[in-house]
Amino acid sequence: MKGKVTIVVYKRLFNLLLSPFFFAFLVAISIILFIPRQSKYKIVLTKTGITDKSNSIVIYADVNDDNSCEKVNLFHNNIGNAALKIQGNNEGLSTWVDYSGVYLKDDFFTGDFNHNNFPEVYFISVKQDSVFCNSLEFNGKGYAKDVRFITRVKLIDGKMDVQFACPVFFDLQNDGFDDLFLSVNAGYSLKPRQLFVIDLHRDTILKGPELGICSSYFPFRKDKNSPPIILASSFSTNNYPDTTTVLCHDNHSWLFALDKNLGFLFTPLPFSGHKSDVQTKPLLINDSLYILALYELANDHSLKATLCLADLNGNMIKEKDLPKKSVRNNFRLIQSDDYHSARESYMFDSEGYLNKIDNNLITKRIIQVSRESVNEAAVIDLDQDGKPEHILKHSDFQTYSITRADYSEIVSFHLPFDRSHLAKFSFQTTANSNGSMFVQQGEREYWFTYRSNPFYYTIYLVWIITYFLALGFIFLIRWQYTLQQSRKKATEAELAELQLALLSRHLDPHFTFNALNAVSSLIYKEDKDTAYSLFVRFSNLIRYSLDHSSSFSTTLQEEIFFLKNYLEVQQKRYLNSFHFEINISEEVDTNLVVPKMLLQQYAENAIKHGLNKKSSEGHISIDLSMKSGQLVILISDNGQGRQEAANNRDETHTGTGLATMEQIYTLFGKLTGIRIRQQILDLKNEDDTAVGTRIELTITFPKTIPSLA
Repeated sequence: MKGKVTIVVYKRLFNLLLSPFFFAFLVAISIILFIPRQSKYKIVLTKTGITDKSNSIVIYADVNDDNSCEKVNLFHNNIGNAALKIQGNNEGLSTWVDYSGVYLKDDFFTGDFNHNNFPEVYFISVKQDSVFCNSLEFNGKGYAKDVRFITRVKLIDGKMDVQFACPVFFDLQNDGFDDLFLSVNAGYSLKPRQLFVIDLHRDTILKGPELGICSSYFPFRKDKNSPPIILASSFSTNNYPDTTTVLCHDNHSWLFALDKNLGFLFTPLPFSGHKSDVQTKPLLINDSLYILALYELANDHSLKATLCLADLNGNMIKEKDLPKKSVRNNFRLIQSDDYHSARESYMFDSEGYLNKIDNNLITKRIIQVSRESVNEAAVIDLDQDGKPEHILKHSDFQTYSITRADYSEIVSFHLPFDRSHLAKFSFQTTANSNGSMFVQQGEREYWFTYRSNPFYYTIYLVWIITYFLALGFIFLIRWQYTLQQSRKKATEAELAELQLALLSRHLDPHFTFNALNAVSSLIYKEDKDTAYSLFVRFSNLIRYSLDHSSSFSTTLQEEIFFLKNYLEVQQKRYLNSFHFEINISEEVDTNLVVPKMLLQQYAENAIKHGLNKKSSEGHISIDLSMKSGQLVILISDNGQGRQEAANNRDETHTGTGLATMEQIYTLFGKLTGIRIRQQILDLKNEDDTAVGTRIELTITFPKTIPSLA
């Protein structure tokens, strides 16, 4: 019983796999794989503009906690000094504040060090050889200006050559107030290259060690009660000589970390190669804190990038080379915005893939954001859902992508190519809208809206439509196949009807009685051998007709056999008034498929119409040969010719035999692809007297010879 149930289940499963519904599913899946899926979110350019002042920097920030962003413009006033202009929706809140010195390009940011919901606006300015940190804060009644001296910088030809790493706010003292981390990296002026931590609450500055390398810093605290560590990412520029006056010369990049007092946690670890780069990130493994480092050598693309894992004592735990995917490595570690979570590590590779890094330094590609390397340009909560989106800058300097907090749901947009001006991103909210992403690049301004894509879920409707289209297409194919089969059967039936009509004429009662009379006459004359031979041939004709009654085709060999028997019977019937010969060339394949009754019809016409009135002995010749891949059949007689036969034809002969053969050839060609062309020639002597008729049949076979039907 169990076996029978299993067989039934297998049969049903087999029938299901052969059903059009399953095939439609497979076809739909193969099509759906090539249908681009829209992002769940969309970015739309809503407005463009020009900055109010040339060479200025513009951002939007809610500096007065009114749930509406003010426009903050940093520019140089008429006397060349830095100035801040804040313009709100309420004109009474607008202000203009001048500062001393000039601001440095793109170093313009906001923060809320005392967490009072009134963000301060910060920028770095320089005057002569001095660097200042400037801020402006709304205090509920107006704006308070603050200027802090940071350090002095050596001038080259009277000019300052200095850059600042992206500022970071972090509560280093754990007193409830954020401190401003500012990394100063001098260029050819060499000094200073160090970290400055500005205690905004106590108005003090803590200085890190003076280094020979350029660095950026990432402060981190494992939990609220744990001491902070400050991880450093460094890169070498090979313009600071190896000297004892500073630590960590920049012929190498270095791995190091600082403590709460900005002292080294361990002796810095060198990574050889000028123009090398060491990126760092905190990594928690079983509640123990480690340093994850990524080392690359930019000027030697033959070397692979390396992932390293070190403890807080500077001991190297693991090292692993990264797979080289392109000419350039260009891997980028991702720093999490959550300072209290470092249990997962991610990086971008040179082909735009986001990779997850496990504790054994094994990387796994998760999602491809781009086909080229990307860097994080900004992190902003564009849809105000409490989870910030990532804005990624592509290496072509004009393509940007926005992803969700987990780097999913990628949507891209483009800005005009401008290598000299980096795009600066901020978010503008108003009382009358959900907010827009504001982008400034040079003197151009752009507003984008980022929102859910209303057409995202239509992809499921497209899938359903694709399936039913595939199902309809399969049913259409089946209907066409059924229609072709029915047409083929109808053609076969019509062909068989025509051939049976010929057969009935060939073996009509008149022919049958004449043949039987000839047999009985021979028996009466006691010519038993001849009578037996004639009877055998007549029976062969009857048996062949019965055996092939359901077929419309035969082999050339069987057709010749039938023709030979037919001619021998007719020869006896007409008292040996004619003789015949059948000649077959060696290259002729007698297994070729031809229509049934192909040769017999022409032989019958030769006897009835050509040789019937002939006074001398008649002759019929059938020759088969191959020419240029075609089968050529010549059927010749020495009869009275077509014209004389037409004159002597009685009314009982309708002359439809050749027309019927043309119909048979047409139908046979539709079924098998075998083309048959007939040509009738009148044979004449020199004085233009008819001496016979020749039928020339040319049969062209397809490349694939059809099987016998």
